Amino acid sequence: MKAEDVAQITTRTTKKWTKQRKKEERNCRARVNRRTMYNNKVCFTDVASDIIPDAHAKVSASGRLPASVRQIYFAARPSFLEQVGRSPDYKYFSQTLLRQYINRHPVTDSWRITSDDRGRINEPHTGHSVLLGTLQVDKYLDDVTAGIASNGDICATLATDFPTIGTANRISAVLYIEKEGFAPLLKATRIAERYDLAIMSC
Repeated sequence: MKAEDVAQITTRTTKKWTKQRKKEERNCRARVNRRTMYNNKVCFTDVASDIIPDAHAKVSASGRLPASVRQIYFAARPSFLEQVGRSPDYKYFSQTLLRQYINRHPVTDSWRITSDDRGRINEPHTGHSVLLGTLQVDKYLDDVTAGIASNGDICATLATDFPTIGTANRISAVLYIEKEGFAPLLKATRIAERYDLAIMSC
């Protein structure tokens, strides 16, 4: 056997191990996964389609109630531990496993899955502010449709008044700012009022 053949076989055989070691050099947390690298345990994606429907049914009373992503996650963790030997972290579950399942299974069209608020949107002129969570946004849209003012009253019908919630006669555009903390600056310069902007943060 030639030296080149030995080198080629060695490289091919140790390719997976080399990849793992390079990961560990870049990120010390990668070492945690070393013990599962060569075993025959199933992956999260292999069992997610069996676990997620049961977890959703458990926290939603078989689809009769809204279920938050976090509730579904905690209901699914014991099954992942049992079948995979460990549970996925919340971000991987919510952003990958659950989303993939929803996109691939039409039965989820009837599911009422809610997310926690991530930021807020502020209307110009009215001071009306809405947290950007599923339930809060749904209520806001219902109020817009019903014509409910920000103080809870039915919008006035006098010719000189305009609806005080929603986009009609109020908002020309939305300014999205990724981070919060700019509210004092925007308030001082009256950017929202000058340009009829709804300001959204995350």
